[in-house]
Amino acid sequence: MPLIAQNKLAVVDLAARKMLGEVSTGGIAPFGVALSRDGNIAYVSNWGGRVPKSGDLSAPTGLAADADRVAVDAAAWPPRDGRAYRFDVDGGHPHDFG
Repeated sequence: MPLIAQNKLAVVDLAARKMLGEVSTGGIAPFGVALSRDGNIAYVSNWGGRVPKSGDLSAPTGLAADADRVAVDAAAWPPRDGRAYRFDVDGGHPHDFG
């Protein structure tokens, strides 16, 4: 389940209705998740794209002092790119599809 404001996914045992933990998505504002049929792989999309790297042009996502920053294109406001990531549910490490 996406935890949009935390930039994380909640790992949930659906049968037990219990949250097992959280993993970082490697990006900004996750909003969509799909699970593989066996439940071992999760795919997540991050609306804000990846976390900006040093030297990237970036802009805040809101007015708060601690607002996330997103990588932006010099010619337009929207984030440069959305991203899709693949997670091994047990390991929780994202693999960027770019």
